Amino acid sequence: EIPDKCPVCGHALIQDGPQLFCQNPDCNGQILGKMIQFVSRDGMNIVGLGGSILEVFLERGYIQSYADIYRLDRFEKEIVGLEKFGTRKYQNLQKSIQESTNVTLSQFLFALGIPLVGKKTVKDLARTFLTLDNFLSTTYKQLLSIPDINTKTASGIMEWLEDENHKGMIQDLMQYIQIKEETKSTNELAGKSFIITGTLKNPRQYYQKMIEERGGKVVGSVSKKTYAILIGENAGSKETKARKLIEDGVNIIVLDNEDKINDFLK
Repeated sequence: EIPDKCPVCGHALIQDGPQLFCQNPDCNGQILGKMIQFVSRDGMNIVGLGGSILEVFLERGYIQSYADIYRLDRFEKEIVGLEKFGTRKYQNLQKSIQESTNVTLSQFLFALGIPLVGKKTVKDLARTFLTLDNFLSTTYKQLLSIPDINTKTASGIMEWLEDENHKGMIQDLMQYIQIKEETKSTNELAGKSFIITGTLKNPRQYYQKMIEERGGKVVGSVSKKTYAILIGENAGSKETKARKLIEDGVNIIVLDNEDKINDFLK
């Protein structure tokens, strides 16, 4: 049976396509979900601030907005005193929060949780506008000129940007955050598929960003269409399959050390 009320706050639900949405902006479930996306790896990448900890911080009033995460030192004594927390865990959390103050535009836009704007769209927006100011001053027409952004997505973005609460939220955040200018795509790798496997020197996102900035794409499985494979330690089955395809005559570029990767993607 389809529910007609939000299971968290009891507010009426509306249906949009196959999904149900709570319309109460003060719903704790919504706020928690948005916070989880904000701190996620593809967002601000704040390690040590998972869903269960966020839930506790919200319940105790330590955070009520994104910017409050950067003001958590106000509650240092209370947080250190929480069960299974302690001084070391608090210090590690503060270190991760501090590291998150310098992010790319695509990370920041994903963290904001703009409706209908997923990982691919934030990358398209970041490469188009390059700076936050450019994005904030965009027009509906400019958004529609970006490939893969349709009228529904463009309208949703404009509606979100015109909301005074969102403007205030961004202004509050910018007291703490420095956004790095996004690099324009060269499209030299347009249409080419890459595999990243094993443990490399840098996180997977580091190499994926370089590939996507050049128009390439990172996929999950090896095939005859694979253009190149980045191989780290303990690569496993993907490396085995790629090398077998190469033996069978498939032309796949093998980048199996950091020097080769850097020379290829520099």
